Formats: sequence, structure tokens, C-alpha cells
Amino acid sequence: CIENMVLKSGSTGLALATVLIDDEEDPLVSVLHRIAHFSANNPDEHLAPFINVRHTDRKHGDGRPIDAAFLEELEQAAHTNGSILHVITDRQRIARIAAIAGAAERVRIMNPSGHFEFFGREVRWSTEAAARSKDGLDVATLELDAVGRTGLRAASDPQAVALVREAGGGRGFEKMSSDAIHSTPAIALISVPSHSPSARLNGGRSAQRMWLSATKHGITVHPISAAIFLGHAAKTLTSPVLSTMERDELLALRTDLVELFALGQREPLFMMRLSHADAASARSLRRPIDEMFFSAQPIPGSTWK
Repeated sequence: CIENMVLKSGSTGLALATVLIDDEEDPLVSVLHRIAHFSANNPDEHLAPFINVRHTDRKHGDGRPIDAAFLEELEQAAHTNGSILHVITDRQRIARIAAIAGAAERVRIMNPSGHFEFFGREVRWSTEAAARSKDGLDVATLELDAVGRTGLRAASDPQAVALVREAGGGRGFEKMSSDAIHSTPAIALISVPSHSPSARLNGGRSAQRMWLSATKHGITVHPISAAIFLGHAAKTLTSPVLSTMERDELLALRTDLVELFALGQREPLFMMRLSHADAASARSLRRPIDEMFFSAQPIPGSTWK
């Protein structure tokens, strides 16, 4: 959100700068203020028109490689405020990432809390349900065929998944991510110097810049960050949400990912696959801006409250 505001303001001549207030005892606060002396030649202005175009495309890649010069441009777009973009194009390493991502998805769906979060809170099973909530994951965006949808419906039953878990199964859930990753020519990962709130926020801004740049050049983007998010949870959570076996597997997956991207002491934050692919069949909806902002004073011409 902050990156979008800065980019959009720059494209209109009302340039904004941000100051982060990162206090360990209080929530992270970002203060945006107008830049008094702003150059009309804003190097980031070209990204602003793609804010409303950017979206997730989960369709498989068509096999075409991504130009090396473009990947370098993405790295430059993301390399700000301590964030670094790492890109892998080697087929063997992409296959290893597919295995890691697939295993993380299996753990997420087989875990009772993860299962509830995905099926109970994220998935919207119809266009009508997605239109009502204007959030979550419209099932149409998953690009599933009839067999895939049937399988997803079956997997949404917690009792059925519990039986699979007791039988030591669930490997079929790994295909949800791994098949698409095998079709992609490049995997990109944003790393940050630490997991402090400010570092993560800046990493999110870098991910948005990279995504907008990819959108500008017609490259599809599909986030595949479950292994990162769950690995972080396994590393930091003290509650019994994860079993000992799940925690050990997720930590091992995280270690493999860090080694694959040669991150050293840096923290993985966000991972996505980049492809040439057909247009997405559907896009997730976005909530109206009026629901996202509060103004202490009425703004002329605005419905903000």
C-alpha cells in the first residue's frame, strides 16, 4: 500500500516520502510527507500505471525463457532499502524448489490450523461469494480443471484430511504447487537483512516494485511463499500449532531454500514464479478504497470517512 501511494503520488507531481518509526514496544508506523522540491523526471513514474493491472496468474508457463536483461531490471527494481532479489533459472534447482514448495503445501493442508485457515478463511467457492467479501481466494483464480476442483472440494473436508493424515498420506497435495513450478523458467525470491518489522515492510515494497515491473513487461507472477511463511512460523512460534514432526520438516525445508538461493545470514521473505503464460481466467477482487482509509477531516470530493 505504501509503495503504491509513493509511486502514484510521484506520477501526479505530488511526491511523497516515507519515514518509518520502528519501536520494539509499539506497532510499526509509517509517516508519509510531501517532498517540497520534487523533480518532474521521476525514474519510478513508469510503474504507477500498472498498479491496477498487477495480479496473480497461476497458469502454467509456456516454456519460453525470460530475457536475462529483463531479470536484471527486476533485480534493480527490487534492490532498495536493504532488500535483494535473487533469481534462479537452472532447471535442476527449479525442480528442487518445486519439491520444497510442494512439501510445504502438504504440511499446510494436513495441519488442522493450516487447513482451517486455507479452506475456512481464504477460499471463496463461487464468484458470488468472492463478490460479497471482496477478499480471499476466488477458486476461479486457481486455474483448476474439473478433476482439480473435485479434489479441492474433497480436501476441504477436515475429517477426510484427518483420515489421510492418520494413514500417513497426503503426497498428492504436493502437486498443487509443484506442477506449476516445473513449468516456469525463473523463480525469484526477495530477501531482507532481518525479520524486523521495518525490514519486512521494506521487503514488501521491493516485492511490489518488482511485481509492477514484471507486469509492465507482460511477465506473469505467481507467489509461492508457503515454505517461507511456514518456515518462519516453525522457527518462531512457541504455541503447539505445529507438531514436532511438522516443525522439523518445515525447518529443514527452510534450510534447503536458504542454501539453494545462497542467502547466508539473510532472511527469505517472499518467493514467486515468473513465466510467459496465457492471461489469467479470473482476478481476485479488491476492496473499495473508502473501506481502507480514515480521514480525521473531510476531504473535498472524496467519500472517505
